[in-house]
Amino acid sequence: MVGAMSKSPAYAPTLHDQTRRDLATVTRCFCDLTGLAETICVETLINDSRFIRRISDGANFTVGQYDKLMGSFSALWPEGADWPAGVPRPAPLRLKPEIITLARKRIATATARRERRQQKDKTHGRAA
Repeated sequence: MVGAMSKSPAYAPTLHDQTRRDLATVTRCFCDLTGLAETICVETLINDSRFIRRISDGANFTVGQYDKLMGSFSALWPEGADWPAGVPRPAPLRLKPEIITLARKRIATATARRERRQQKDKTHGRAA
């Protein structure tokens, strides 16, 4: 009775599946920390607003795309905020000054919008 009583071994996820999860996790955390919408965030960093959505739907991506996006997140990660547990943090990528300026401007706009919304909710007695 070979195999009749044995369980299937638990295999590690493929590297592609793991990197897909890591990208989604880091993107979600960065957007939560900065208040940026996912599409604006990824558009700013790699000029492709639908990248995360496509890979979440199963599209392929290259190691270069992974490295560029993860290195960009590492470079712009909010000071004092924890990097997501279980996701290796790469060295920060050297971003072009115009990308840094655009990212900071968009983050500042998103932060101000979130603060105004929280103040409005507080004024109207709604929970944030």
